[in-house]
Amino acid sequence: QPEYAHLKTFRHPSKIYRPFKAPEDFNAWIAQSADPAYSRLVRHSPEPRLPHLIHNDLGGLEILPCGWMETASLLDGMKAVFGNHPSFRLMNERLDYAALDPATGRLSLGGQQEIFDEIICAEGVGVKNNPWFDWLDIRPLKGQLIDIEVEGFEPDFVLLRKVFMIPGVKNFYTSGSTYERHFEHTEPTVEGVELLKGLVEAAIRLPYRVVEARAALRPSTPNRRPLLGTHPDFPRLHVLNGMGTKGVLQAPWCAREMRNWLDHPEQLPLKEVRL
Repeated sequence: QPEYAHLKTFRHPSKIYRPFKAPEDFNAWIAQSADPAYSRLVRHSPEPRLPHLIHNDLGGLEILPCGWMETASLLDGMKAVFGNHPSFRLMNERLDYAALDPATGRLSLGGQQEIFDEIICAEGVGVKNNPWFDWLDIRPLKGQLIDIEVEGFEPDFVLLRKVFMIPGVKNFYTSGSTYERHFEHTEPTVEGVELLKGLVEAAIRLPYRVVEARAALRPSTPNRRPLLGTHPDFPRLHVLNGMGTKGVLQAPWCAREMRNWLDHPEQLPLKEVRL
């Protein structure tokens, strides 16, 4: 659709270069390279890439059909599209659970009362406050990032060596991330920043400076699979959650799967993601 065309500007196709850290990594690649399905996705780089800039004495792998997404800009762009589209009504209101009758779908929101046939709860870790889906085994997984400035480092790929280095504006990169099951708060920590700095220094040979540190929570599940389905007692209430560290990859597929299931109830979602 023409009104969605500008959203493509937030998608950045790019190769990912993953250096071998040890001979065992190379041996694992040799074992898998005979699989045609696998070999179409990656390419062996036997010589070190940019050896004066990157620690990769053993070469590595190029992951080919991939890239990265400006997720915050994409979400803002989608809100703008939906807010101006005649088929959508976007309401930036905080939902009061007490204002919803789960049996009838009656909801008081923004000073109005309406009845909805379908209510899909896609709240991430906030689902723990949802009185109808607080029983889901959603486990907050904290992740910290650092934004860094590195001069003289302009590869034509995203570097992935324990941490990723995603390019921003000239000389600026985002690097991360930590995976923390246990944490006291959701802000960046000195320990987290120091861990990421050590990983950056193990990846590149250039000096850098930390510009900013950020942190957020991912909604993960024990088996790392998303969850989608309908409440066992209230057929108008549905849930879409548990994207974990792969929301950009999994959310579009899960949303399409959810919509298809609601339109065709006889076609159950895959059992791997079903409640």
